Amino acid sequence: MSYFDQPIHTTGKLWTRLSADAPNVKSAIDYRIGSVFSSVVSCPCGVVLVFYYNWRKAILVVCIFPLGGVGDFFHMRFIRRQRSKDDENEWENVGKVAIETVEDIRTVRSLILEDMFYQQFCDHLEGPLKTLRVRDRFLGLSYGFASSIFYFLHAASFGFGVYPIINQGEHPMPLIPKICCGTGL
Repeated sequence: MSYFDQPIHTTGKLWTRLSADAPNVKSAIDYRIGSVFSSVVSCPCGVVLVFYYNWRKAILVVCIFPLGGVGDFFHMRFIRRQRSKDDENEWENVGKVAIETVEDIRTVRSLILEDMFYQQFCDHLEGPLKTLRVRDRFLGLSYGFASSIFYFLHAASFGFGVYPIINQGEHPMPLIPKICCGTGL
C-alpha cells in the first residue's frame, strides 16, 4: 500500500503515464515493420529497373532520392523525440489535478473551488503546450519537406521524360514505363 502513498505514484499520475505508454507500444509494432521491408525491397528494384530503361533518368533519381531519405530521417527524428522529464512531470501534474478534481467533485463543488482547480489545471498546461507549439512547427516543416521532395522527383522525372518527346521526336508510349519506374509509381 505504501506504493500509492508516494506523491509520484498518485492515481492521476499513473493514469497519465499509462495513457501515454499504450500508443507508443502500438506504434512500435504497427505498420513500421512492413514499411521498412517494402522500402528495402522496392528501392533497389526501382533503381535497377530505371537503369535498365534509361541511365540518364537513373542518375537523376539517384541524385534526388537521398534528399527524400534525409527528409524522412528528420521527420522521423521529430516524431520519435521523447518528451523531456520536465514535460512528462507537467503532463502527470495536469492529469493528477484533473483526476483528483473529478474524483472529489462533491467536495470541490461544496467548497466552491472550481475556479481554483481550473486555474491550477491551466497553469500546469502552459509549459508543455508552449513546448509543443514550437516542436509542432518543426514537425510540420520536416513533414512538408519529406513529402514534397517526392513530388519534385515526380515533376523532374516527367519533365525529363517529355524532353525526348519534344526534341527528339520519340513516341510517348515507350517512355511511360521509363517514367513510371523512375518515379516509383
